[in-house]
Amino acid sequence: MQRETILALEIEELLAKLKNGDLDPVAVLEAYQARALEATEATNCVVDFMLEARTQALELRRLPEEYRGPLHGLPISVKECYFVKGCDATAGLVRYTNSPAQEDGVMIKVFTI
Repeated sequence: MQRETILALEIEELLAKLKNGDLDPVAVLEAYQARALEATEATNCVVDFMLEARTQALELRRLPEEYRGPLHGLPISVKECYFVKGCDATAGLVRYTNSPAQEDGVMIKVFTI
């Protein structure tokens, strides 16, 4: 599916297509990443991209449908004030850079249920 078609889907339809396998999590991720790049060029809104997102999307391809959660394959944006394992949670303060979180915070864990 083309990027613009993916981005035009209502959230319920997007999630249904991800869950039943009609949409590939990697294609959806790439569509949303492309849109995020456009947005940050215009507004400088993205602090960092999670480089492992593609690997995670590739892993989601192999997950059987019965194990796919309600947000399966949906890319999300996480502010830098939330703890994501292996990433800095700076809350906008330089002194917290280069101090990656040791584990996911509660909000991130909720999204991955």
